[in-house]
Amino acid sequence: MCKVHNPVGCLTTIKKHLKRHQINEFNSLNEVIRFQKNFPVLKQQIIAEHEQLIEKEKVSLEEEIAQLDNTIQTDKAYFENSFLSEIEEVKQRLNNVSSVTGLNFYLIGWCPHQPKFCYSSWLVKTATSKINVLIKYGHF
Repeated sequence: MCKVHNPVGCLTTIKKHLKRHQINEFNSLNEVIRFQKNFPVLKQQIIAEHEQLIEKEKVSLEEEIAQLDNTIQTDKAYFENSFLSEIEEVKQRLNNVSSVTGLNFYLIGWCPHQPKFCYSSWLVKTATSKINVLIKYGHF
């Protein structure tokens, strides 16, 4: 029988290599050998686990995208209705100002079939100073 007082040869090299790479989970050579034998199984388990996590994330993202699409459609309809009612309100105010002052206004460039809404340009056929007076006294 022989007593070993200091680690020798390859064992010392293995320990140094593991410490250098900050691998501290092995306390004996048997643990390293066991890990080496079980590595393909452990690798496959890790891959399978991450594939499941990716699938869950994919399903979650698909649900979130569907929810965002729904929110977008709802908000789009709300703003379209809001803009249409605002346009109608401006038309009414314009008609009121026209009937009070005798000024003629024309709506230019608004098309209801366009998917996007733009503020329309207004053409004034009479003097700008009369409009400024109306704005100043809150009639427009």
